Formats: sequence, C-alpha cells, structure tokens
Amino acid sequence: MRKNIHYILFHLLLSLRGIIRIVCKIFIAIGIVAAIVMCTDKTSVGYILPLLVLGIISWLIMIYYDKLLFKIKPSDIDLFLS
Repeated sequence: MRKNIHYILFHLLLSLRGIIRIVCKIFIAIGIVAAIVMCTDKTSVGYILPLLVLGIISWLIMIYYDKLLFKIKPSDIDLFLS
C-alpha cells in the first residue's frame, strides 16, 4: 500500500513539473524585468530588493522541485530531467 502511494505521489509531482517550471520562469522574468525598470526610475528604488527576492525564490523552487523528484523517485524508475 505504501509503495502505491509513493508511485502516485511521484507521478503526480512529475506531471506537475512542467507547469511549475513555467510559472517559476514567469515569476523570474517578471522579477528581473521589473527590477531593471525600477533601476531606471530613481523614485521606486525601495521595491528592487523584493522583486529580486521573488526571482531568487522562484529559481530555488524550480531547482529544489527537481531535487525532490529525484529524492522520492521509486527505485525501479530511471529519471532523466532536462
């Protein structure tokens, strides 16, 4: 029973990987572009750090999501992420 739940969880997370990566990449792009735009505007300098933190957190989620997949991968499945 526990092995079946392990397989279900793994395949569920693997199937959501593409959506998670797209959403994270969008947040990274928004953070970078908004930080660059705000660097040109001297009145909104205080918002640059939260936007960069948003981009860094999204990047970390993207990386550690893949690490989580490798960690919970069942032993009889070969996993190659590109």
